[in-house]
Amino acid sequence: MKPPLLKAIITDIHFWVPVAALALGLLLLVYLH
Repeated sequence: MKPPLLKAIITDIHFWVPVAALALGLLLLVYLH
């Protein structure tokens, strides 16, 4: 049985990874132009 906190953290990671990647990509785009 997984603790709810761990489940929330894992769900958060799955949400934040694409968001962080998108933000980094946008930052890189702005930096290069």
